[in-house]
Amino acid sequence: MRSPMVRINWYFLLGAILAFFFGWPLVQANTQPSARNDLQIEYARARVALTEITLQQAQGMNSRVRGAVSANVVNEYRRDVDVARRHLDSLRAGDDSDQFPLWLRRAEANRQSAEARWKSAKAVHARVRGAFDSLEVRRLELQANLDRLLVEQGRAVADGPRNNQVAWQLEVLASETQRLKDEVQRAQPPGGYYPYYAY
Repeated sequence: MRSPMVRINWYFLLGAILAFFFGWPLVQANTQPSARNDLQIEYARARVALTEITLQQAQGMNSRVRGAVSANVVNEYRRDVDVARRHLDSLRAGDDSDQFPLWLRRAEANRQSAEARWKSAKAVHARVRGAFDSLEVRRLELQANLDRLLVEQGRAVADGPRNNQVAWQLEVLASETQRLKDEVQRAQPPGGYYPYYAY
């Protein structure tokens, strides 16, 4: 049941990366400021719609089967919606000169999600022996610590040169890409085969 959610997030992140590296530089070079802002708003609106429908899908699954999607995952989707809406609001207000605070909020949302997953797994592991592998609990702890350090790095370069901020943003994208890659690999069946209906 996790694979549709992982797939949606994977496509969303891939689209964001392509837009970041190829889309917006071309748009900025070849369009007037008003047209560029219109395209940015359209993209941000589409991003909000995607995050909202992902959240609705998770909530719908839980309304049919209680606990089908964990509370931690649902909270992650809520944070995704919040970040996307804040981005759209800033563009509509004309405050698109500095998007770095939005990246910080995004990284902070990732940190909160990672910390919640680790603490939840740690609590379950303490109550029910064998429910979580000890290495998995340790892996979640390390991921939470990595995300915490990433947020601290972002805060450290918030007032620094633009090239340092861009380098940090690329680090955020790399971290998110690696996280999704790990999730896809863990969700993959033992034989490595996905039936057509899983897509």
